[in-house]
Amino acid sequence: MNIDFPSILQGWLDEEGWTQAELARRTNRTTGAISLILNGQRKPSAELLKDIAEALMRPREVVFRAAGHLSPVSPSEEYKEELLYLFESLNLDEKREVLELMRFKAERKMHTSRMSPARNAFVEK
Repeated sequence: MNIDFPSILQGWLDEEGWTQAELARRTNRTTGAISLILNGQRKPSAELLKDIAEALMRPREVVFRAAGHLSPVSPSEEYKEELLYLFESLNLDEKREVLELMRFKAERKMHTSRMSPARNAFVEK
């Protein structure tokens, strides 16, 4: 498997609208150090990967996996990791709200799956 961490990291920066300088600031590194990683001239240390995960608010597992330090998992498993990571950052009331929304969506899905295929197609439009 060919891991291209610099491209993945650049994609994350693009998603956030961040520059190399912004990532450097948020990880307490120099812009030059970040540039070397993004140019593929240096591999990031475990400590830097941890700081990148924290700065980007991504699970450490996702960042370490992207850098080739952990075995790949299914997209579904990666979603679960991110969901749990983000869930842990919420306060108790926010967690209750998220669970309520998830229960609503799960119940709606179970309800629509019990309908006839023709009616189900109509409901989903």
